[in-house]
Amino acid sequence: MLDFMRKYADKIIWLIVLAFVLSIGVVSCTGRRRGATANTPQQARNANALATINGQDIDARLFLRMYNGGIAGFRSAGQSDMLDPKIDAYVGYMALMQTLDAGKRLDYAKRLKIKVSRGEINQQIEAIKNAYQLKDNDDFNKLLEANGLKLKDLKQEIRQQLTLAKIDDSIKRSVVVSDKDVQNQYKRVRARHILIAFNRSGWTDKTDAEREKLARDLAAEVYDQLMTGRDFAELAREYSDDTGSAARGGELGWFGVNTMVPEFEDVAFNLEKDQISKPFQTQFGYHIVQTEEIDQQEIPLDVDEKELQQQLLEQKQQLALQRFYNRLQTEYKTEIFYPPFQAYDFKMQGELDKALNLYRQIGAQNPQSPVPYLFTAEIYELQQKYAEAQAEYDRAFLIQKLNPGLKIPYIHFYQAGLYAKQKKNAQAVKELQLAEALVSDNTQILERIKDQYTELKSPANANKVDLKIKALQRVRTAPTADEAVEFD
Repeated sequence: MLDFMRKYADKIIWLIVLAFVLSIGVVSCTGRRRGATANTPQQARNANALATINGQDIDARLFLRMYNGGIAGFRSAGQSDMLDPKIDAYVGYMALMQTLDAGKRLDYAKRLKIKVSRGEINQQIEAIKNAYQLKDNDDFNKLLEANGLKLKDLKQEIRQQLTLAKIDDSIKRSVVVSDKDVQNQYKRVRARHILIAFNRSGWTDKTDAEREKLARDLAAEVYDQLMTGRDFAELAREYSDDTGSAARGGELGWFGVNTMVPEFEDVAFNLEKDQISKPFQTQFGYHIVQTEEIDQQEIPLDVDEKELQQQLLEQKQQLALQRFYNRLQTEYKTEIFYPPFQAYDFKMQGELDKALNLYRQIGAQNPQSPVPYLFTAEIYELQQKYAEAQAEYDRAFLIQKLNPGLKIPYIHFYQAGLYAKQKKNAQAVKELQLAEALVSDNTQILERIKDQYTELKSPANANKVDLKIKALQRVRTAPTADEAVEFD
């Protein structure tokens, strides 16, 4: 499943974004978010909310537009078979993450009083009409109806997207690339540093915000000592959490561009010889740097400086956007309340025991559904507890057997994957055959079954599934009765 998601991750996100807006691109960043703990006061107040941003419910309509658009890309035309529950969960979770990101940025835009005019919205509507080659408003209204949209909803979505685009554009326009930035591409420095890490010993019981403040305050204290004449190497040995360099008095040796994280290089490459920086933040904590030696080389004659400057500008713009998104992560508190998304979030953050417990609760509340067992089995597989995973698939299969109307090929498909991990290829092939027998018109799962047969070196079965896929495709592309051509 993870391999499949990696393969189609770009497609999934693109479909979500495409559904969110018909004509405008959007840049988004997904960072770490914790699911809310059970029975918190906030959860009690937001019992019907999917998630909140600083205690305010997210825009549920926005989420549904993104979710439905993502799901649409994974359903074959006219498909009656159910969608893979794991794909459904993944698309839903990604749509939620995109909604949270958009919500934070839109709220930030209000604080900056960013406005979108009616004229700008109408320009985008005209762009949509032109893109679809619509002849008149009737055709436009039909397009809206086909996408389940009302004109006022489309205008609202365009307003939101233009607002987001304006925020990103303002961040990008704040970035400049100087001649020195270009020269720094051909510079080496020898430097040393002191790192005050966020995960410093003794701070593990603190919140992220508390650790950030403790690190900032301690770095400021160390900097003050440096400014009064204390020896850099001595303070590095005493305070630095970079144990490798601390033993050498903070010495890092010589390094060039694209060696350290960008924030670190920005500081180290712009200091004068022997100059000490003020404390600055990276993902690791707060640093203080001293540049000891500088080796500036000439820019080669065959280098197009303008082209290099443009490349650096684009890199710095992306870094500026990333920093902006990271800042929003600390300024806005997000909480997830819908249990399946809570569990998925725990899984994404590697908190597998919490995910497992929550999936079990979901299963207990839905005793007639085999689907929750697919997720508990997945967690056990991630923990490499294959016997426990097998037991979960057995439970799912039993529920399906007791409900003849249920046809869920994914139970057998994922069980085949479990057998394959254990090199039990014959049993894996048998499960794939059972999965295949339950598929009627879902070409996507058939493609995945075919790929599994191929990996298991079962070409005869793979060829048989391929014929079934082609037959379904022929049916779907055949002209309808209204489209058929009549001959005299």
